[in-house]
Amino acid sequence: MVRVEKKIELRTEDFNIRLNEKAQEKRRSTSTTAARVAKEIKCYAKKRMGTCDVRIDPFLSKIILIKGFGGALDMKIRMSVKKSTSILEMGNRPLYYTLVTYVNTPPEEQRQEQIAKKAKIQTGIPQRMLHTVSESELAEDKSSDGA
Repeated sequence: MVRVEKKIELRTEDFNIRLNEKAQEKRRSTSTTAARVAKEIKCYAKKRMGTCDVRIDPFLSKIILIKGFGGALDMKIRMSVKKSTSILEMGNRPLYYTLVTYVNTPPEEQRQEQIAKKAKIQTGIPQRMLHTVSESELAEDKSSDGA
């Protein structure tokens, strides 16, 4: 039987992960909760990318610890998972590892503007601006419609 080698592609994906879902499996102190969340993130990245070696960026680890000690584990974080080739090779096979990093997301208002701009660029159709309408603007619209 001939052994067929699969072509492994290097790729990067972004994911949102809810910290409270990963932490609520077993109620413990915040430090062990943060460690549990880190372990769950590693498990998720391992399953998603198909590598045994998963490395978490120290900045992401710090953010998980800060949110865990602050009691803010009900928040979501955005992370980037990147599959890379290691410098060391085993025989003639390269070793692969997955690096998990934190993606800084802008506040909700800026995200809405970015989504609207991206939709406008992609479709070429002007998008309606999301804002609250004051009573004076409503009065101006009614007066211009009647004229």
